[in-house]
Amino acid sequence: MSHSLDASSATLDQGGQRPPAYQDVSGLEASQIDDILDHFLDGDSLTQDEALERYGCARLAARVWDLRQLGHPIQKRMVRDDLGRLVAEYVLSPTPGR
Repeated sequence: MSHSLDASSATLDQGGQRPPAYQDVSGLEASQIDDILDHFLDGDSLTQDEALERYGCARLAARVWDLRQLGHPIQKRMVRDDLGRLVAEYVLSPTPGR
């Protein structure tokens, strides 16, 4: 499911400028932010390994920070992966009225 976010439109404000959280990111990072936000808006969680495999994102925690700066309530929980390693898993927090 697409939420109509992409680096060319969703990252621009009404005046055609990038919002503050996007000011210092490259086009690739902005694209990753949009892809990861779409992932979260679909109700899915995401780990670093999944982000690297699906979106080529080697710095998921940095993209989560970017999304939090844009006002998205993302939670982190620690879970065990298939190999038994303790890893961070991120998920968009439910908001009232959704």
